[in-house]
Amino acid sequence: MRSATLRWRSRGEGRSDRLEAPFVGRDGEFRLLKDLFHATADEKRARLVSVVGVAGIGKSRLAWEFEKYIDGLAEEVWWHRGRSLAYGEGVAYWALAEMVRMRARISEEDEPESARAKLREAIELQLDDPEEQAWVEPRLQQHRLGLADRTAPDREDLFSAWRLFFERMAERGALIMVFEDLHWADSGLVAFIEYLLDWSRGHPIDACKRSLVCYII
Repeated sequence: MRSATLRWRSRGEGRSDRLEAPFVGRDGEFRLLKDLFHATADEKRARLVSVVGVAGIGKSRLAWEFEKYIDGLAEEVWWHRGRSLAYGEGVAYWALAEMVRMRARISEEDEPESARAKLREAIELQLDDPEEQAWVEPRLQQHRLGLADRTAPDREDLFSAWRLFFERMAERGALIMVFEDLHWADSGLVAFIEYLLDWSRGHPIDACKRSLVCYII
């Protein structure tokens, strides 16, 4: 796994019709993000990119421009974004839950049965093996989406299920994971990012973590 630090869907869905201010002063960082992504896809080696800096320095705009760039590429790219919450019930692994909800197109208005059906469809799309599907689904339901009764889980067991879901996706195309507000993340989420990068070196995963303050893994 290689690491770099920047200091300071389907294609077309990320485009916006709204007027935007010119994107200036971040050409070097933007170019580095693009270069690292293409190196990740070509070499099939996981990378960690840290975008750090105080609030208002342009991290959100940089991530938005990067998302638009990825959205315009011809090749298959799996884009994910999730944020960590500062407080609230069930905030552990919240960023990962958001990524799964986005991939499964689950909205806050969906009833539990509808959410389960969408999750099952997303899992079946990424995992071809029925045994893998049956093993992953209840773990994602319970500890990503809160759709099952909670038990005392084994963290390594959970990490394996989550990793398998994203790893199978990375076998079909490059995978990008943007973790926002990572300074609010609990130790479990940080441990999962490290676990994912270490385990998935042979797959083109580009885990880009973005935080409002400097947070170094």
